[in-house]
Amino acid sequence: MKAHIALTLLLVIGFTAHAETPLKFKAWKEQQIVEAQNEVLRISARLRAQKNTPKTEKSTDTDLLSSNRFQQAPDVTNGDLKNAQETLTIAKEFTLEDYADVYVSNLQEEPEQFTKLMNSLSKDEMAQLMKILVKNKNPETSQQTNDAKRSKNPASATLASSVPRA
Repeated sequence: MKAHIALTLLLVIGFTAHAETPLKFKAWKEQQIVEAQNEVLRISARLRAQKNTPKTEKSTDTDLLSSNRFQQAPDVTNGDLKNAQETLTIAKEFTLEDYADVYVSNLQEEPEQFTKLMNSLSKDEMAQLMKILVKNKNPETSQQTNDAKRSKNPASATLASSVPRA
């Protein structure tokens, strides 16, 4: 279940890494929270609709069945809602290290976007970010630090455990 949440987060985060203007930490975190809130709302609305809509026999009209416009979306469950709520909780607890591990590390693969981000940061912000990125380049130090932090921040642990390391 937690792997599903982390995978969902990574997919969402991966898509946001390719924005025209790279996002600073606060904007990135807010975007992740809003996207997670929207997912909770979508699933809640679908659950309500499923409960309020009586199950009918499948249509025999072949035109409707063959049309892609009228294919029924798969049912959602309370488990889907719980996963979305957990994803929202994790998004609210994102740290600068999560931002560096996930978002900025993806931007490093796009030098132009990475440069834009670095140029938009204050000296203090850049120093904090570079410190995290350099620390994460050293796998032994990074792993020891991350293990200690995971014991303090379980949401960060879920995200970090699903991020592939080079």
